[in-house]
Amino acid sequence: MLKIRLMRTGKTNRPFYRIVVQESGNKLNGNVKALLGTYDSIKGGAVKVDQVQVKHWVARGAKMSSTVAGLVKKAAKAESAA
Repeated sequence: MLKIRLMRTGKTNRPFYRIVVQESGNKLNGNVKALLGTYDSIKGGAVKVDQVQVKHWVARGAKMSSTVAGLVKKAAKAESAA
């Protein structure tokens, strides 16, 4: 099953996250099918998400984690306000 989830990168005490599509059985930093966006928790929670790609992968059966679902909603709200 495909999952849309966060992949942690960055240095120690400086986390940076990528929003990726992976098979649910893969390791968290393993094989990635697509990069959909980024989340920087250090810079005030800056989120960049490609909404079109998210819709594409959800239509193909990918399930979002609860954290990613919240971030996608936050990014959509920020885009509509801008």
